[in-house]
Amino acid sequence: MGEIIELPRAKELEDAVAALRRAAAEAICANISLVYVEGRAIEMNVRLAFGELEIAIFDTYCRTLRLRRKKEVIRGKITRQTPLSVKISEARLDEELARYEGELLRKKRLVEEARRWEKNPRGTVKEGAMKAQLTAVILALHPDIHPEKRESRLLSDAIDAYIDGDGQKLRRLRKDVHTGDDELPLGGLIDEEKRLRNLLRRLEAENSAVKIRAPFTMQPNLEEEAHNAWRDQLEGELESLRRRLAEEEMALANMMKLARRLENKSL
Repeated sequence: MGEIIELPRAKELEDAVAALRRAAAEAICANISLVYVEGRAIEMNVRLAFGELEIAIFDTYCRTLRLRRKKEVIRGKITRQTPLSVKISEARLDEELARYEGELLRKKRLVEEARRWEKNPRGTVKEGAMKAQLTAVILALHPDIHPEKRESRLLSDAIDAYIDGDGQKLRRLRKDVHTGDDELPLGGLIDEEKRLRNLLRRLEAENSAVKIRAPFTMQPNLEEEAHNAWRDQLEGELESLRRRLAEEEMALANMMKLARRLENKSL
């Protein structure tokens, strides 16, 4: 049999359950904001700040690898390496080049995504009002708060509207939500309070963990001093790679001249 609860205690438990549900809804809303709004803004701004330099670095290195491959082929002919040795060398360089070309394409896609994001800023969004509306939808429909409910299309649409900064759509969805509290039998109140306390601890721990992971760990790089230091480091790396590229171009030109002289001698 369930535990017998006196009426004053039942009212106290009902109030506690209601407060815990609201706190859990706010924590879920906070997590969505951290991951999909605040964190995404940090990530996009980092891409916009440093992405072009990173693309230039990868592009320069890919160009260097292509020259190095040509040089190795000519070197193989000059030194009369076996065809197998030349193929092994080419395969190694091709593998490295493919890896860096793939990363270059990825960097370009990330920067293009950031540019599209920049054209649709959320700066004019009334964040507090939207959080309140999303919290109300979560409180009524989220399966973590109401285990008997499945995640609904309305909840998914409300989350998407919040992430997109579509306040008008979110207000419309909020009006479609029934916000009445579910009534629990007295015997279920103790178990529900315990479940919600555990849920709230887990949600708060998750939100704390989010703040110490990327992209939040990248946020200091957007502050002026760190931003300038990081740009200086990337620019130094790019300059070093450009010098290496120029050296490879000269080495390839010299090797091609040598190959032509040797070819003319053999005629």
